[in-house]
Amino acid sequence: MQKIDSFEASPKERTGRRIVALDGFRGLMTLFVILSHYFGEIAGGILPLRFGFIAVDSFFVLSGLLVGRLILDKGDAENFYQVFYARRILRTFPIYFLCVALAIAAERAIGLPGNDAVPTWSYFSFTNNIFVALTQNTGREWLGPTWTMGVEEQFYLIAPALMLATPRRYLLHVLTGIIALSIASRFAIFLTSGNSLAALTLLPTRADNLAIGLACALLLKTGIRWDSFALRAAPIVILILFFVVDQFVGDNFPLLLGHTLVCVAAALFLMSMVRGAPEAKRFESKTLAFFGETSYAVYLTHMPILWVAHALILHHAPSIATGAGFAVTIACLPLTVLIATALTRFVEAPITSIGQRLKWRQAPPKAAALKTAPVEAAAIAAVCLEPEASR
Repeated sequence: MQKIDSFEASPKERTGRRIVALDGFRGLMTLFVILSHYFGEIAGGILPLRFGFIAVDSFFVLSGLLVGRLILDKGDAENFYQVFYARRILRTFPIYFLCVALAIAAERAIGLPGNDAVPTWSYFSFTNNIFVALTQNTGREWLGPTWTMGVEEQFYLIAPALMLATPRRYLLHVLTGIIALSIASRFAIFLTSGNSLAALTLLPTRADNLAIGLACALLLKTGIRWDSFALRAAPIVILILFFVVDQFVGDNFPLLLGHTLVCVAAALFLMSMVRGAPEAKRFESKTLAFFGETSYAVYLTHMPILWVAHALILHHAPSIATGAGFAVTIACLPLTVLIATALTRFVEAPITSIGQRLKWRQAPPKAAALKTAPVEAAAIAAVCLEPEASR
C-alpha cells in the first residue's frame, strides 16, 4: 500500500489519518478488471461488462499521482534515486517475475496455444508492450495485461528525472505539453499506419494518462478546493460525455481521446477523495480495501488462472458461451482470490517491507545556507575591521 506523504505504505494524509478510500478505489478498479476479463472481454462475453479500460486508465492516473507526490515530497533527499528505485524494484519485480515464470511454465506443461509473436524474454524485461506495438499482436493472451507493467516501469525510469530537473513553476506547463504530445502521437500513429495497438500500448502514446496523475500531485499542493461540489460532480459529467460521444463518433474515439477523458475524470475523483469529499466514505468498505491490498497479485494472476483452468477442464480457450464454461469461470474467482492473497502475504509484503526499511537522507537546506552566508560574511568582516582597542 502507499502513503500520500511517503507513498510507500497505506494512503495517509499529513495528519497521519489513513485514507482508506484510496485502497477502496484501487480495489474497485481491480474488480472492474476481473469482471471485464472474465465476463466481458471473452468468448460469449456480455458487452456492457467490457469496462476494464476504465480501470487501466485509473490505475495509470493513481500511479502517476502517488509517484508524483513522492517525488515532490522526497526529491530533495541526498539518496533519493537510490531509495526510490530500490523500493520500486522490491515492490514490483519479485512477485511479477514469479507470476510470469509460473504462467510460462504452466503454458509449456499443459500445452496452452503458443504465440511467439511477442518474445518470452520481453515479458521479463518489461518491453513486451513495445513488441505488441511492433508486431501488432497481443502475444500470449493469458499474459495480456502485463503490457501495462511495461509502460509503468518505463515511466518510472523517466518521471523522477523529469520532475526534479524541471523548475517547479514550469512543471505544470511541461506536463500539459506532454499530455498534448501524447494525444498527438496517438493520432499520428493511427492515421498514418492504422496501428491501434501501437497507439494503445507504447509509453509515448499513454504518457498523457501518467502525466495527468503527475499533474494531480502538483495541483494538490495548491489551495484549490478539490472537494467542492462542482469538481466532485465533474467526473460523472465527463464519463457521461464519454459514453454519449462514443455512441456517435465510432470505435476510434476511445483510443484517440476517450482514454484521456477517463483519466481526467479519475484524476478529479482521486483529488476529491484525498481532500476528504463525502463520497470517499463509500470506498472505505473492508471488502474493497482487501481487493486494494491484493490488487497487484490479482492483476498478475487472474488471466493465467482463467486460461489454465479452461485448458485443463474443458480443453479450450476461456468462454462463457456454454454452461460448463460459465461454471469454470465462476470457479476461477475464489481461486484467484486465494492465490493472490497468498502471494501478497508471503511474497509481496515481506519483500516490500525490506524496501520500507530504507530511509530517506535529507540534504542540508541549500536555500537556508545561501540566505545566511551573506550575513555570516558581514559579521566576520565587521570583526576583522573592528579597532584593536575595542576588542
